[in-house]
This record gives sequence, structure tokens and C-alpha cells, in this order.
Amino acid sequence: MDDVNIVNNSESMPRGASAVQPKTNYSIIILTVVVTLLLAGVGYLLYKRLQNTNTANQVQTTTISGSVQFTSLKPASGDSGTLKLLYRQSGTTNSYTDAGISIPLVNNQAWEWTNAEIGKTYDLKIALEIFGEEIKSSYTQTISAPANNVVLDLAIKWSDLPPSVVSTSDIPISGNIVINGSIPDDARVQVYAAAPNATDIGTMVFTKDKPTNITDWSWDQAIPLTKYSFTAVLLNTFDVPIGQSSKIVIAESADSRTDLTINSTYQPPAAKVSVNGTVKINGPIEPGSVLLITAKRPEDAAFFTIFTGNAPTEDKLNQWNWVDADSGQGYEFAAGIQLNNKYTAITAAKFITAPATNIEFTLNSNFSLGKPAGAVSVVKCDDSIALGFSKMTVTLPKVSGAGKYWLEIGSQSGSSDIYDNKITPDSGNVDTQVVVLNIKNNTNFYAKYSYSQSANSNDDSNFSPFSDPATVTCTGVGPR
Repeated sequence: MDDVNIVNNSESMPRGASAVQPKTNYSIIILTVVVTLLLAGVGYLLYKRLQNTNTANQVQTTTISGSVQFTSLKPASGDSGTLKLLYRQSGTTNSYTDAGISIPLVNNQAWEWTNAEIGKTYDLKIALEIFGEEIKSSYTQTISAPANNVVLDLAIKWSDLPPSVVSTSDIPISGNIVINGSIPDDARVQVYAAAPNATDIGTMVFTKDKPTNITDWSWDQAIPLTKYSFTAVLLNTFDVPIGQSSKIVIAESADSRTDLTINSTYQPPAAKVSVNGTVKINGPIEPGSVLLITAKRPEDAAFFTIFTGNAPTEDKLNQWNWVDADSGQGYEFAAGIQLNNKYTAITAAKFITAPATNIEFTLNSNFSLGKPAGAVSVVKCDDSIALGFSKMTVTLPKVSGAGKYWLEIGSQSGSSDIYDNKITPDSGNVDTQVVVLNIKNNTNFYAKYSYSQSANSNDDSNFSPFSDPATVTCTGVGPR
């Protein structure tokens, strides 16, 4: 093989010449970098915008809390039902939305809603739900979030509840059994309940041995909204009835106490007992009148007097007492006022079995006091108290037998806008009663007065007609 000389190109190139090198394209590199940076910037801006949009769309929540107060029926342990909080945005007519919180069926139960939006105003209410049905809701309250101590009142009545709940519920009925007359030592009292139109006495719901004249009774198994007719029976030692109450129909068994009254027919061995009470007299009493309490047995032909009050009064209850009544005997009692042995007023008779207490009568006296003959007059004007005003002293002519006076002064005839008081007479044997009051100068006022017989009377009906109005005035310029 021929020898071949391998010569370095650089050595074979002429002196002063250089080798050809590949050309680098810097424009493409710079453009690539710029585009990359622009894309990164746009991506960053899109990321920040999306992040801000998500932040803006996030709802800031807060808490509204309070309690539920039952203002009528109170829930008991084991009662059916649940409470739920309902809301809607205030100012709208949207349907209410369940807040989704569990509220126990307990009076004054606290609740807390943690998903309310800050600054938003809501219409809130509490609803009772039984067997999946909304029974009743509270009145709406408008509340801005956040808030606390929000009390939602819920008034539930028996008539609001489903019949299935009412019919399986029990409520108590109670009252007094008042027994007039004598009671045997080994007596028993019983109470029966029946439907209002029942032909029999019904079912016994209460019994008590050895009752007193006032005996409490109760029954805790009444059905709400059910009408009952109650009858109380007094039995002697041999379970023979010796007294029975009239029936009382209760429209709604939870309405009120039910009191039953029995007039005992038991006749004990002869004994004297008392019957007492009070008489209220409306109106003034004519001088010389006497108060009488009279009585008669059913078989008597006429009433006989059992009490005489020689000084009756209209300013307090007149007490009376008769200690000679036959125990177990029934009497008709009446109260009356006599003057010169003639009745001027009398009540209707009341049938009462002795013994008995607190028998009340009310009488209208049928008497009017005469109008005072004199007139109010001014006796002194002292104008030194203030500019344009005087201290006026007026007198009321004395009325014989007056226990109290009633003075009225008005800016117009018949009015009492300046002075209106009932006053006790001055002590001692004086001919006039003096009243001092501040009054505006150079102005006509109109004064009138009346009187009552009793110093303790404040009832307007016990006073006489007013006197004719008198013009009273003070002249002056005030302090100098």
C-alpha cells in the first residue's frame, strides 16, 4: 500500500488564513426566551385572577344564637315533636329554609346557627314539627348577622296539636268541694265525670274519706279539649247520698279550677251553730237607719230577725253573725235597711244550710244626700308668692254631719282641672272648712263642693250632689 501523508489542515493552509466555523443564531435564542417569559407572565396573571375570583366567591359566615321560649303549653319529657329554625332573606317573599340545626323540644332551649352570612339580614322563626308535619311557628323576627340572645316565642295551644297527640295526653283538673251544713264523722265525698249529655253520673275520678267543709280535689287524667260534666256526692257512713252538687260543664278542661258546692242534708243531734257574713252598702245611709239580717225555714210563714246593726256604715263591710242556727237546717237569709220600722232597701233571699261562713250581701241604700246650700268663697289672696300668682284661701260652709268634703275647682264651669280632692273636715266646732292653694291672678275659676257622711269614704257614690258653682278669683300683680 502506498504511503499516504496525512497533513494537518492547519499546517497545510496558507499562512494568514483561518478555518471556517459554524455560525450561531442568537436572535432565535433571544426570541425563545422572550416568548417563554411572556407565557409565564400571562399564566401567572391568569392564576392570580382565578385566585381572586375564588376568594371573592367565598361566603364569610358568622353565628346567630338565642333561645326558644314556650309562652303557653310547655313541653314535657317524652313529648313528640322537634323544633327547627327557619330563615329567609329579609325583605323578600321567598319560602323559608330550614337552617338544618337540631333543637331539643325543651322550654328555654338554647340554639345556635353558625352558617349565617356576615352583614346579611334575615327573617327568623321557630317551627314545631310533629310526625313530619309543621304544627305552628313563632312570629318572625328580623335579625342582622351576627347576633345573640335572640328569643323566639312559640305559643302552642292544645287546639294546635294533632288529634292523635291530644287524645293520648292527660292534663290535671282541680278545685274545691264546698260542703254547706253538717258532715257525719265517717262521711266520704266523691267526684264523678261524664259527657255533658250523659244520662248517668259517669265515672268516679276522685274520692276522699272524712271531708271538711272545704276539701281540695283533683283529677290528672282529663283529656284536653274534652267537655266534662262533674258531680260531687256526699255519702254517709252507709254510703247513702246525703248531698249532691249541681253539674258543671267545662268547655275546655284546662281552662280553670272547677269548684263544686254541696248542701248537706245530714241532720246531726240537736246542736246550735253559727252563720255569719258581711253586708256592703252602696250609697249614703239616711240617719237613724238600722241594718237587719232576717231568716226563715222553708216551713216558716215569715222571716224573723237574727241580727240588728244600729250604726251601719257605707265605708266598710258590715259584719254580722248568728249563733243560734240549727245545725243541718236550711234557711233563707236576707239583708235590709229599715228606718222607723219600714224597709228602705232589701236584698233577695239566699238559701243556706247552717253552719255557714262568709255569706255576702250587697245593698243599695236608696238614699241621696241633699245638695249643699252654701257656696265656696274666697277669704284671702296673698300675691307675694310669684309674679302673676296668689295664694288663695277659700272656705266651704259647714254641713252638719259631714264626715268628708269633696272640693273641685276648674278653669271652666263644671270642670276640675285646677283642684280635685276629698278632704277631711277641720277639727273643732268651726263653721267653715278652709283650703289654701296657688292660683293665677286676675282669672276667673269655678268652685263647687259636696260631702259624705263618713270620714273614711272615698267612693264617689257616697257623696252628695255638688253645690252650685261659685266664681272665685284673685287680683294682684305679684311680689313687690
